[in-house]
Amino acid sequence: MKNPFSTFFARRRARRRDYAASERSANPMFKTTAAKSKFPWLFLLVILLAIGGFVYMLFAPQYRITSITVSGAVKLDGTTIARFVNDRLDQGFLGLEWRRVTYLTPTRTITSDLRASIERLISLNGLTIERVGRNSLSVHVQERTPHLIWETASGERYFVDEKGIIVERVATDVPSTFMTLIDSNGISTDIGSQVARPEYITALETIDQKLPMMSVNPKRYSTWIVKCRKIDTAANTNSTSFANTNTTDVNTNQDTTGDSTLNLNENSAISDSTANQAIDDAACDFRKLAVNDPTLVVTTDEGWDIRIDVSTNLDTQLKKLHETLQQKFDGSRAGLKYIDVRFGNKVYYK
Repeated sequence: MKNPFSTFFARRRARRRDYAASERSANPMFKTTAAKSKFPWLFLLVILLAIGGFVYMLFAPQYRITSITVSGAVKLDGTTIARFVNDRLDQGFLGLEWRRVTYLTPTRTITSDLRASIERLISLNGLTIERVGRNSLSVHVQERTPHLIWETASGERYFVDEKGIIVERVATDVPSTFMTLIDSNGISTDIGSQVARPEYITALETIDQKLPMMSVNPKRYSTWIVKCRKIDTAANTNSTSFANTNTTDVNTNQDTTGDSTLNLNENSAISDSTANQAIDDAACDFRKLAVNDPTLVVTTDEGWDIRIDVSTNLDTQLKKLHETLQQKFDGSRAGLKYIDVRFGNKVYYK
């Protein structure tokens, strides 16, 4: 026989649960307690693990920079470059050396400082520092290759690369394979600055090879003297491309190869420096103009000059020079001052 009391209380507990679960219940005595979420604690745990992993990776001893390799250095001393980078790695922030801070090593700042230090003496074409593997930094240097010697009016000499940029100062004697271009305008010779058009490099090499075939021996290469001028065309409508010289045609010859007529013009006016009635000085940065000027002056061992435009077809100009020498100066070049082949199918001489 069942205990009536246990049956009674069991029924009351069952009704209490049913009443508490009823959606229509508003009795605060039967509210159920919501289960607490564990997500915030899991999120905090993940954050702490991430921070711990980051700190470990940042200061892990196996990622400490212990070696520096230098490549591409020819004139520069690779050991000195490596020592410079090592000194920067020994520095740091709040007592932490940069070599120990794995992925926060300031390679850009070190690269900038290293390049500034090197380019006080020699201009660079490029410099990069990057991490290689766990424990190494790689420093790659791109030095500029000298192609020409640039000589100032004061006699200072500098190496110039294929782009006309100053590489370094010439401190000792150099092989005769380096040709010298003399500055006529006093252009600034800061390391890394451009002093000549790139076309000068290839032009000098070509001219030095081809002029001896015409029985012309170059002795001196120099730039054209650039002056700021304002030309009054109304004052002299018959002026030539010189802007301050008059010319008279003395001969006209049809080129046998089918090119346009070659006009040989003898300069019958006074010199460029005095015939300036139609020219006024104008304000300008003549040094900047001089850097971009394409005129090359070749002084021969006979004392006369050749004026060439390195920005146009060089073979055509040398051909005009050869024809002029054959037609006008085949017997003797005595008294010749210059031959100018810069202007189209015309040749000017004096």
